[in-house]
Amino acid sequence: MGTHFEGLGLLQEATRNAAVDLPQMLRRTIEAACYIADVDSAIIALINNQDGTLRIRARGTEDGSVLVSEDAHHLPYLVAGLQKGIPFVLSPAEETVARPTLVIPLFAQGEALGVMAISSQGDPFTPSEQTMLTGLSTYLAAAVASAAQIERTRTTSRELSMLIEASNAIASSLDLGSVLQTTTRHLMRATQAHWCIIADWDRENNRLLTLGEHRDAYWPVAAGRVIDLTASPIREKAVHGGKVYNFSIRDEGLNGQQRMLLEALGVQRVLGLPIQHEGRLVGLVELANIHAHMPYSHSQRNRSIRQVLDLATYLLTHQPSDGSDYLRQAAHNLVAEAAADWATLYYWDRDSDTLVRLLEYGSGIWAGEVTAPVYDLDA
Repeated sequence: MGTHFEGLGLLQEATRNAAVDLPQMLRRTIEAACYIADVDSAIIALINNQDGTLRIRARGTEDGSVLVSEDAHHLPYLVAGLQKGIPFVLSPAEETVARPTLVIPLFAQGEALGVMAISSQGDPFTPSEQTMLTGLSTYLAAAVASAAQIERTRTTSRELSMLIEASNAIASSLDLGSVLQTTTRHLMRATQAHWCIIADWDRENNRLLTLGEHRDAYWPVAAGRVIDLTASPIREKAVHGGKVYNFSIRDEGLNGQQRMLLEALGVQRVLGLPIQHEGRLVGLVELANIHAHMPYSHSQRNRSIRQVLDLATYLLTHQPSDGSDYLRQAAHNLVAEAAADWATLYYWDRDSDTLVRLLEYGSGIWAGEVTAPVYDLDA
């Protein structure tokens, strides 16, 4: 433990670059707390701006600190720190802590930002130590608020530049399809969304008619939409029999099940490829086009199959939840190889014999004779 003057120097050091490096600031703050007092451990929890939950962001001892992201609600005294709004000390006699613990809420300009908890190695904190540690929390709160403000400014600047870029791109073309495609892509980038749909309001029938959409969405295995194979005979044959399906709306031999699938997808043609390797089935890839009327060519199908073989090898050796970047790239490659509008990747759940959607990627523009997806607002 150092002197109070040395501790003050560490307070300044802890927050010197806080506005540009929040993780470093959290580490330095814990180091400063351990230097100021005889500290056993320290925890910093911050409010998540996305969902308002309190999460532990850093913890450490005099031997070092680590950055984490953990739910803080299993430590009631952290939540209590925010609720009370003033520093308080807990003793082991209260049965919520093993050592004397100083709990300090973090506030800046009246806004709650988080809480810091420091446990001593045995003896209660002296009044002087409490003053220094409370001072440290003031520096920390100001730095967190500053970092958040800079991030908000950067986000706003990024969104404005994207909107300007989108406006320039739209102004350079009078083609509705190009304008819709450019707009959906830029809106997704600006809002960091995974799916964007632009629709036209049919006032007379009070419904929305889809004009264009862009998809770049990934779901963990347990969260994606589930398809019951007993209700989808075409996909069931692909999964259980390893059969590729490839048909379009203008096929002379188009049957009722095939027509229903095309209408459900809102497309003109579809190519389904089982994801399998050496007889081991992993899932299904579905490629689709809105405007192309003929089935996929042999070369398009064969190039896609080669991509699917690589995908199968990957999924057999990795958990689907670990490979969102790889899966996105694989979907991008499949769309390019087959000249498709978008690709959908499904994972086969062997236990329930269902397909679970993993990823959607691509973009499409509805126009002309193609029936666009409709959203009935009265329903």
